[in-house]
Amino acid sequence: MSIKKENFKRISENRIKKINDLISKLHNLINPSFYEYEDKDIDEMFKAIQNELDKQKEIFIKERNKTRKKKMLWFLVTLLNIDLTSPVRLFMIANI
Repeated sequence: MSIKKENFKRISENRIKKINDLISKLHNLINPSFYEYEDKDIDEMFKAIQNELDKQKEIFIKERNKTRKKKMLWFLVTLLNIDLTSPVRLFMIANI
C-alpha cells in the first residue's frame, strides 16, 4: 500500500470516528427534562447533517473524476505522441 493511501486510511478513520462520536451524542438531546423539541426540529437537524454529507461526497466525486480525466488525457497524449508545444493541439486536448 502506498504512503498516500496509508495516510488517507489513517486520517479518514480518525475523522470518521470523531464524527460518529459526535453524532452519537445527539441522543443526549432526547431528555425532556432539559430539552423541548418538535418533529420539525429533528427533521431540520438531520437534514442539515445529510446536506453536509451529500456536499462532501459530491466534492470527492468531482475531484476523483477530474483526476481520472487528467490521467486519461496524459495517457492519450503519451499514446498518440502528441506535441504539447502546439497551442492549437494543447487547446484541443484541454477541451476534450
